[in-house]
Amino acid sequence: MAGIDVGGCMSAITSAFQGGADLVQSLQERKQQKRKRKESDMEQVYAEKMLHRALVDAAEKTQTECVERRHRHGRAFVQGDSLATAELKDVMIGLQMEVIQPLQLSRASENAVLDTGPLHEAVITYKATVIRSLVHLCYRISVSSARQTQYSSNDFVSPVTSPGLPQRMSLNFGALSLQELPPPRHPDRASYHRPSTSIASTVASDVRGSSSAKTSPETTLSSESDTNADRGTSSGSTCDGSLSAPEVYETEEDMFRANSAPEVVTKEYESMLSQQALRSAALRGPPMKTPKNAHPAYQNHYMEAPITIFEEPDYPWSPLTRPAKHNNYHNFCKGAWLVRQKLEEGLSITMLPNTKGTTTPYWKCKHCAFRSKAPSTNSTTLPDSIYFDARGIRYRWVFLAKSHSFAQTPAEDSHDLYSYCCIFCAAQGTQTTIYKNLKALLEHVVSRHKTYMLTPEVKEKTRCVVGGAPGKDVVWDVNLPETQGRSLKGSVGKFVISAVTGLG
Repeated sequence: MAGIDVGGCMSAITSAFQGGADLVQSLQERKQQKRKRKESDMEQVYAEKMLHRALVDAAEKTQTECVERRHRHGRAFVQGDSLATAELKDVMIGLQMEVIQPLQLSRASENAVLDTGPLHEAVITYKATVIRSLVHLCYRISVSSARQTQYSSNDFVSPVTSPGLPQRMSLNFGALSLQELPPPRHPDRASYHRPSTSIASTVASDVRGSSSAKTSPETTLSSESDTNADRGTSSGSTCDGSLSAPEVYETEEDMFRANSAPEVVTKEYESMLSQQALRSAALRGPPMKTPKNAHPAYQNHYMEAPITIFEEPDYPWSPLTRPAKHNNYHNFCKGAWLVRQKLEEGLSITMLPNTKGTTTPYWKCKHCAFRSKAPSTNSTTLPDSIYFDARGIRYRWVFLAKSHSFAQTPAEDSHDLYSYCCIFCAAQGTQTTIYKNLKALLEHVVSRHKTYMLTPEVKEKTRCVVGGAPGKDVVWDVNLPETQGRSLKGSVGKFVISAVTGLG
C-alpha cells in the first residue's frame, strides 16, 4: 500500500461496490433455483434486492464523481493529499470488513442467513463518505491552485514564446526578440519610457522612415521595429521641439521593466487603492503594475482580471454554512451554536422546583429544554464532572451542551435521554444527523471519526484531546482514545484483491 494515491483508492472502492453487487446477484440467482419460497423469505428477498440496488448505485455514483473531478483537476486530483488518501483508505478497509466479507461468507454457505440491514447502512454511509472526501479534496485543490495563480501572475512571459502576443517582424531578420535590440547608447538613460516624461519626436522618425521608403522598400515593413528600438534606447537623436508629439505607447519591454521594478506607493496615489487591498498588502506582496498607456495590441495580454485576495474567513465553522432558521441550524439547537461562541449567550442559571418542594439551580439552554444541575448559583461555575464511556471516551458536560439538538421536554437528571448531533461532522463541514441518545452519538464518533484523520483545525474547533489523560493546564471538552491507521495486509489485503479482480 506504499505510495497509493487517490486514483488507486477510488479504483479499489468502485470495484468493491461492484464486487459486492455481483456477490448479492449470485446469491439471488442461487435462491431462485429453489422450487418454492416461504412467505417469510419474501422479506429477505426484497431486502437483498434493495442491497443490490444500493451497491450498484454506489459503484456508479463514485465512478461518475471520480471521472468528472479527475477531468476537472487532472493530475492534482489523482495524486490527492494525505488527508484524502487516509479517508479513502479507511473506506476501502471498512468496505472489505463490513460488506464484502459477510457477502463472501454467505455465498460460501448455502444455509447462511444474510443480515442485510447493517450492510445496507454501511454501503450508504461509505458512499456519502467517499463523495464528501472528494468534495473537500477538490476544494483544497482549488484554493491551492488559486493561490499559486495569485503569486505567479507577476511572472513575465517572453513575448517570443507566447502565442497570444504579436511578434515584431522584419523583412530580412524575421522576429525581432528583446535580446536582438541594440544596446543603449546612454546607459544612464536606459530606463523605461513613461508617458509622463519628455517624449522623443516620433514624427521625426516617421518622416525619416517615409523619405527613406522611396529608395529602400525593405524599411517600410521594419519601420515599427526601428521606431521601437529607437524608443527603447532613449532619445539620442535630435528632434524638432516645435513639432507636436503624438502620444507614445509603452512596449512590452517597457511593461516588463515596470513590473519587475520595486513599487513605492506615494500618498497621492494611496487613495486609489481599496481598503481591502491595503489590509492584505503585507500578505500578498506588491500588486502587479498595470500600465495605463499600453498599446492596444498588448492590452488583452496585460490587462488581466484583478487578483483574488484570500482572507481568513471570519466564520470559524466554514465550509459549513452559517446556522440559521432556514437550514434548521444544521440539526443542532440554536443554543448549542451560541454556547460555542460564548457560554452566557446560550446558557443561563435557572431556579427550578424539585420534588421536595424547594428550588434547585440548573444550567438551562435559552432556546430549548436541555438542562443540567448546577453546582451552585454562581454563573461562572459549570458542571465540571468528567464522564467516562466504555469505548474509552472522556467528556465534560459542556461537550454535551455544544452537541445537543432541540429538546422539547427535559430529561430528569439523565444526559443519555437527550438527542444529540455530531460536533466533529460540523467541524469537518458535513451535515450531521440527529442521534436519539448519547450512546448512539458516541458509537458514531468512535466508528466514523478516527483520531489519526482529525486535522488540527477540527481538534481546535471541538476542543478535542487525543490519547492519554489531558494535563491540568489543557482546556478540553472531549478526550478520544488514539486509533491507528489500518493497513491492508494479510487477510484484508486478499479482500481488496478479490474486490478489484472479481469475486475471487
